[in-house]
Amino acid sequence: MGYFTSWNYVEETEIAMAVTGWNTSAWEPMKVGERVTTMAGAFDVREGFPRSDDWLPERFSHHRLLVLCSKPLFTEVNLRRQEIHATK
Repeated sequence: MGYFTSWNYVEETEIAMAVTGWNTSAWEPMKVGERVTTMAGAFDVREGFPRSDDWLPERFSHHRLLVLCSKPLFTEVNLRRQEIHATK
């Protein structure tokens, strides 16, 4: 259901079961998401996209409203991105 809800995996699974009628566990949708991510990565490799395309451009991590904040909200994300790129 995405990162924008306040539900945990178990609650999301219960909602999906109620809506679709499928008898599933919280593990199964997580495995489906893993497979989707793997297939998207395989497609990118096959089509020749570089690893640098795995990240959104910097402009997506700095919103105009963040100028009003004393500390950017995405500092930890940017630092983590730099750590990952440094290890490659």
